Amino acid sequence: VVVLGGAGDNRRYVLGRDLVLAGYSKRLVLIVPDVSEIKDARYKVPDAAVWADVFPRSSWGEAEATRARMEAAGWRSVMVVSDPPHMLRLRYTWGSIFRGSDMTYTLVACNPPWWPGWRWWQTPTAAGYVGDEVLKLVYYVVKYRFGS
Repeated sequence: VVVLGGAGDNRRYVLGRDLVLAGYSKRLVLIVPDVSEIKDARYKVPDAAVWADVFPRSSWGEAEATRARMEAAGWRSVMVVSDPPHMLRLRYTWGSIFRGSDMTYTLVACNPPWWPGWRWWQTPTAAGYVGDEVLKLVYYVVKYRFGS
């Protein structure tokens, strides 16, 4: 289970930790966790890997770093935990990074209190997040598909 950084709260972490504790995975990988998440993981999931040496500046960088670590460790699959409006861009990103490999990924969305599901446009916080994600997705398509 790979918990992506940048959430500002620990909902991603809690879901990732709980997936490991429930037996969905043997490993918990934290990318740019905060101190409380590290302490909790060391106590509850002693084999958790904290990637303190990985400071990706983007979701694309997180996917690249994860694929490189998976190849080095011989892992074939991961579960990737993030926020619901992030899923579309992650699908594009991870699909691009993993294309042509025999590795797989599964996206798992946490359930933050500000996310109203299919009524996201009715909440300013959720609507703003979706708008940001659409802009970032367009940027990714232009930069990584057509720009490189």
